[in-house]
Amino acid sequence: MQELDNLQKSKIKSYIGFAIKSKAIVIGTDNITSYTKKKKLALCLIDKTLSENAKKKISRHFVGNKNLIIIDNLGELSSRGSCRALAIIDANLASVILKCLTPTPSKGAI
Repeated sequence: MQELDNLQKSKIKSYIGFAIKSKAIVIGTDNITSYTKKKKLALCLIDKTLSENAKKKISRHFVGNKNLIIIDNLGELSSRGSCRALAIIDANLASVILKCLTPTPSKGAI
């Protein structure tokens, strides 16, 4: 599971908002699984509280793919309280979100 600081949460929330406005997002387990049958998704974010069956259902479509990430409070980040799974279609937005999720080395004493 990914632990996020406030700056990361703010950035990811903004990027998810951009994805929603540009309609480059798929929300919900069933929608994600049916979309992956037709096209490829760039990134999938699932909440840690998602049921095990739903996690298995989604992870089947992302076998060997590093772009399936479990995070905490996805509903808060997506501004949709009950959201437990979402996928980003746009590769550019997905790469920016992935950059926000990768830990950066702290600057300081060597």
